[in-house]
Amino acid sequence: MLSVHDFKYCSRFPEKVDFISTQNWVHDIYNKMLDARNKFKDKPVFNIEHGGYEESPYKVFTGDYTNAETCLRRNYMCLFAGVYTTYYWQGASWNVIIYNPFEQPESFIKPKFEYFEHMQKLFTQFNFSKMKPTPWKNGSAYNLTDDNETVLLYIHKENYGIDAAFLRKEHNNRTVQWFNTLTGEFSDIEAVSKNGKFISPWQGKADSIIISRLK
Repeated sequence: MLSVHDFKYCSRFPEKVDFISTQNWVHDIYNKMLDARNKFKDKPVFNIEHGGYEESPYKVFTGDYTNAETCLRRNYMCLFAGVYTTYYWQGASWNVIIYNPFEQPESFIKPKFEYFEHMQKLFTQFNFSKMKPTPWKNGSAYNLTDDNETVLLYIHKENYGIDAAFLRKEHNNRTVQWFNTLTGEFSDIEAVSKNGKFISPWQGKADSIIISRLK
């Protein structure tokens, strides 16, 4: 697979690369990545630098975001815009390589690799390459939907709840389940109720994902 670490080059000569590389640190990363995906419909888009470099005991290259949860959120925002993404821990990304971070003292700032193990677990169940962003059904969440009408809705922890009326309309034919992005925990699968908001069991504590399948 061939690409060039230069979005301008990839934009000018998309026929010369296998996938589009982009580097974008903006706060509103979802819409920027969605624009890139829509521009290059026949090639995968890969955000190789989203500005998140998770903190380590050594300040190597910070980018604009170092908090582990913030870096994780930016990865999910890229994914829910339909593009591929990257994870950097400062202790293993540049000229400092800490090969045994989990063998260090308790006070040592360790990488949150487990967050991305949970992400992998989620997308082992749901083939990311078959899912498409569906922004007209976002509301205050972010929507990925596949051809089987399985819906994933990514919700920030600050969000009290969402209506997702399009799911309520099919309440007789749909189930709902929640996924905790920090712990990898899945809630029980339940029927979609006819009324009320969808409120995460981890509201205020962790970004979460609604999983809704047809029965």
